Amino acid sequence: GLIHRGKRLVNWDTQLQTAVSDDEVEHEPVKGHFWHFKYPVIDPQPGEPEHVQFATTRPETMLGDTAVAVHPDDDRYRDLIGKHAILPLVGRRIRIVADEYADPEQGSGAVKITPAHDFNDFEVGRRHDLEIINILDANAAINDNAPEIFRGLDRFTARRQVVAAIEAAGLLDKIENHTHMVPYGDRSDAVIEPCPEAEAETFSGFASSNVFWRDEPKAPGDLARNIEIQPCQNAIQEIEFIGRRVKALLVDDGVSPGRIAVVFRN
Repeated sequence: GLIHRGKRLVNWDTQLQTAVSDDEVEHEPVKGHFWHFKYPVIDPQPGEPEHVQFATTRPETMLGDTAVAVHPDDDRYRDLIGKHAILPLVGRRIRIVADEYADPEQGSGAVKITPAHDFNDFEVGRRHDLEIINILDANAAINDNAPEIFRGLDRFTARRQVVAAIEAAGLLDKIENHTHMVPYGDRSDAVIEPCPEAEAETFSGFASSNVFWRDEPKAPGDLARNIEIQPCQNAIQEIEFIGRRVKALLVDDGVSPGRIAVVFRN
């Protein structure tokens, strides 16, 4: 396997201050909430919805939304596809796009899209050429890409304030209790934040890379030098992990510093 730099999101560990690979992330059930927000549709025609409603478990990420997705076969939103909504609190025009990622049977059938902070949303963003707006710094505090009143706030403090501001604007429909899976770093036990790779490089001061499997080996002179290869105590697990990645149609996986499994074969 060779290493290349891919354009994707990485798992950012706010405590270790580095990107970590997928197998270093553990998902645990957490009792949280579904916040149901409404985004105003720009210039709705008679009979069309005046708002697009959806539910989110991470309200603070709405500051980086660049679209709302609806299913192309969902009659409720068919006339809104290609139009725009206003992103509350920010004032940005965001597109209403048709994408099969939106499930008509799930909730309202609409989904907010934040390409910089959700792996599924990132893929939707790539399909529709959406802008990627990162709203978190290395410590998961709100950065300068968000309105000034939220800048510098911790992500969880920002969550409460975003919800309060949405409610004050009359755009909070309801709040539901909801247990969902939250990613944690297996070493730090910190909540992992999806982060654009370019931002992670800036945060950490080094160029992070992704694993990519190729048939043709590079010439020895092209490979990095001074690499120390040590026995892996969990070799079987590592080999099984690599096998899963290869079977997954060459899906990229982030490489964390100092942790690369090497498998020799005849």
